[in-house]
Amino acid sequence: MHLRQIIQRSRNWSVLALLMILVCLGACAPKHTSYSCFYDMPDEGWMENTPISFAPEYGDSAITYDITFSVRHSASYSYGNLNLVLDFIAADGNVDRKNLNFAISDEFGNFKGGGFGDYYQRSQLVVSDVKPDDVSKIVVWPAMTGCKTLTGIHNLGITITPHRK
Repeated sequence: MHLRQIIQRSRNWSVLALLMILVCLGACAPKHTSYSCFYDMPDEGWMENTPISFAPEYGDSAITYDITFSVRHSASYSYGNLNLVLDFIAADGNVDRKNLNFAISDEFGNFKGGGFGDYYQRSQLVVSDVKPDDVSKIVVWPAMTGCKTLTGIHNLGITITPHRK
């Protein structure tokens, strides 16, 4: 075999290897990213008429998304559930109100969810297969009857992920 043929074959293999690497990198690149936002609650607690607002960010306006709501709390939270009112405000100003009864513990008082030490997190899907224009803002209100200030809630958050069919 001549030196020229050897060089030509090694170039062909190099080009092929480079193309394979580029294809693998393209296949591994994320198609649509998710978004999450968590708010720290005041140390003195969440006051009855104090809403928390979220302004979701979407990666692609051509697809639909799922919205998950999360609560991080400590063992000092003294209720078995957390009742919330969620207002989903569309880009055109329409409001879709949902009541969310968020189960924090089971009937025996054992906290649900996971976490380390004194902190626990529970998450729940609240909206599925929604278009970005249908939810441009989320306002969360506490709805615990007879409770003026909720203590033991440390963070409230949302996570937005592309809807998978």
